[in-house]
Amino acid sequence: MDYTEMDYSLFSLCDSKPIDALEAHVLARAYGEAWYALHLCEPVGQHVIKGLDLAIDFRPRVIH
Repeated sequence: MDYTEMDYSLFSLCDSKPIDALEAHVLARAYGEAWYALHLCEPVGQHVIKGLDLAIDFRPRVIH
């Protein structure tokens, strides 16, 4: 069975510092799955959530 893992990085919009908070990772994974359900494609590239000062940089999924 193939397993695809979501590959992304999180960072602050105001200072470009990486974010590693558990809540941000949960949000990024939920956002990625919701994007896929809505658009039927992976969320590749930078996605910005200005109200949270958050950017998610999605890379294509890798099959293991």
